[in-house]
Amino acid sequence: MGFRQAYMFRPGFLKTTPGQRHVLSYYKYFSWLYPVVRGLGPKYASTLVELGQAMLHVSQRGYAKPVLEVPDIVAAAKK
Repeated sequence: MGFRQAYMFRPGFLKTTPGQRHVLSYYKYFSWLYPVVRGLGPKYASTLVELGQAMLHVSQRGYAKPVLEVPDIVAAAKK
């Protein structure tokens, strides 16, 4: 069984999911930055939920580009 296509994800700054286990303890000191980064530079920040949804959708349906940056991840998560 071989791979049909390979995709690389470049998620940038990630917002953790509330209640998530196994998150490094110092992330709580940076979580307040997410709304600032997403507001000022939306092409640099995404959530773990968006990343997971994008990975599922891309693995099932493919994507036009092999390297997905943050805007591509957000778009693929909505499909």
